[in-house]
Amino acid sequence: MTEQFFNSLAKDYSQKLNQGFLRHIRNIELRAILKTIQELKLQSVIDLGSGSGFYAKNLKEMKLNVTCVDQSLEMLRELSPKSYTLVHSKI
Repeated sequence: MTEQFFNSLAKDYSQKLNQGFLRHIRNIELRAILKTIQELKLQSVIDLGSGSGFYAKNLKEMKLNVTCVDQSLEMLRELSPKSYTLVHSKI
């Protein structure tokens, strides 16, 4: 049931979460994540519950190997399989 719900949101998910207060919160989280990755000198990361890839896309810009895991196949289809390792699975 959860998968169906997120499948139905997939096309507009990124746009909806990049508005208003949610956008502000995501950007704060992203800065903290990027800082930690730089401090740890990571080369690969796993984005659990990746959705349509907000964090994955930013991590990929840092030239990291990114594995995206999500239970919504439609969310994963918003990402390019050429750029990411995609895993359709419950978390």
